[in-house]
Amino acid sequence: MLENLPGLDLKRTQVLSFKGKPLVQVVFADAQGNPFAFCVIRQGPNAPSKAVNLAVLSGLSTATWAKDGYGYMLLGGDRETDLSGELHALTAAFAG
Repeated sequence: MLENLPGLDLKRTQVLSFKGKPLVQVVFADAQGNPFAFCVIRQGPNAPSKAVNLAVLSGLSTATWAKDGYGYMLLGGDRETDLSGELHALTAAFAG
């Protein structure tokens, strides 16, 4: 599924750890070769869903949201990067 997202080329996946929990990181590149990291962490079955929040963290455009017990983060580009295309592709992939 992730290797077929429109406009994004899958580069690598890895399992990391964050506060003792496994965190999956998937790295993509857009058509211009700009990297984007998509991270997923399990928050638990009772974790509240959260709408997409756009922000700039450490100079990177960032989108965070939570759904169905998982937390998601997409980051890449610089503070001026519009993540809407990448965000749409990822949220559509995880909606069904």
